[in-house]
Amino acid sequence: NAFRIEHSLSNACRRGARVAVTRGTTSAQVEQKVQSHCAKLLGVAETDVTVVTSLNGLDNTEIGPAVQGDEIMVSVSLPYSKASVGFFSSWFSEATLSSACIMERE
Repeated sequence: NAFRIEHSLSNACRRGARVAVTRGTTSAQVEQKVQSHCAKLLGVAETDVTVVTSLNGLDNTEIGPAVQGDEIMVSVSLPYSKASVGFFSSWFSEATLSSACIMERE
């Protein structure tokens, strides 16, 4: 089950990165896309999913002004305890599942 969740986070990151590289897209739009995708696939609350966008290696930077060739990274994380992984979730309550994807602005 943890593998399925990790795979879903990876897919959400890639979706977010594909949205992020489109000219004019904002960090808020990427965050909403990733959070809603995770909520739909994993059944978690959107507020449990943390999304960070980075522009040219600077975390939490607005990606809207990015130009062609700029590197945009989308990172997503979800507390293990919120991932509905059953009995073991209490054992790993401090752990976090995460994924990241980097693409260049088109």
